[in-house]
Amino acid sequence: DIPIVLASLLHDIGKIYNYYENEAERYRTKYPEYWHAGAGAELLKELDFPYVIRHYVKYSHTPDRIEKEEYLSLIDKADDIEAHLTRKEREKGERAPVSIDGLSFEEVKTLHGGDLLEVLRDGLKFKDGLKFDETTLVRCVSILKEITLPLRADLQVKDVSLYIHSLIVSAIVSCWIRGEDP
Repeated sequence: DIPIVLASLLHDIGKIYNYYENEAERYRTKYPEYWHAGAGAELLKELDFPYVIRHYVKYSHTPDRIEKEEYLSLIDKADDIEAHLTRKEREKGERAPVSIDGLSFEEVKTLHGGDLLEVLRDGLKFKDGLKFDETTLVRCVSILKEITLPLRADLQVKDVSLYIHSLIVSAIVSCWIRGEDP
């Protein structure tokens, strides 16, 4: 089911706002719990992503708030599994540097030196509308790699890339959807 796999791939896309302090503060105020999920859903709305994807992203960390949403719980469970696998030891209280290669907030750019949000907005704008197919998944993976490979999945952990985190969560969900063990 491509919509849930795509949503699991994009479930933490709102964390990009960690690198834009004014935006991050606005979303933290608007969505006190799991602010990045609400921010991600709004960003995807701006990019004309279908409601189902935005819905899954917005509630990916709080599936218990929505009745009869088994797919949401898959994203949340996969996210927990990935966190336990890659972040066994959290570093308490440390928030800098914010990228895995040691850059500060002001220095973080895409792999090819562009602005994170500009590249994201340009790359995920589907001129002919978003289709639920493998081409869309590949395009989203490519854009995520460009913008999130050097970004941290968790500001408390030095060496876990948001890109790798997103791929692992999506892969786990994809296995479960197909009835396979990850």
